[in-house]
Amino acid sequence: MDITLHFCQGNLRSKKFYDAKYDGLVDSIFQLPFSGFFMEFDDEKYCNFSLLEKRQGQKIVLGLVNTQSDELEDKEVLLKRLEEANKHVDPKQICIATQYIFASPIRFCLNRSRQFNQRRRTVA
Repeated sequence: MDITLHFCQGNLRSKKFYDAKYDGLVDSIFQLPFSGFFMEFDDEKYCNFSLLEKRQGQKIVLGLVNTQSDELEDKEVLLKRLEEANKHVDPKQICIATQYIFASPIRFCLNRSRQFNQRRRTVA
């Protein structure tokens, strides 16, 4: 069984609780006793995939798809990010997901991204 940890910047009504990069955290993050990590890379400013080289064999779930915006990502942008991540991590160690799960508690999160767009994200 794999035990993983999701690093979340929050999703209260389509807004992040805080805005932080992983740069100062990765040395500590990858020392944690988990077999994988869910990490948000849905914004260009967070896409320093070279930090993933510091992993110690853990799997990475790349949260590339933004669920907090009404705008859908361009497939080419997502592919470019994935190709960049593949330069730093064995593709067999990578999974792709949304930056945040769709099943947020409704009374707290009430994502402003329309339900129609959320469905399109899962099909694209």
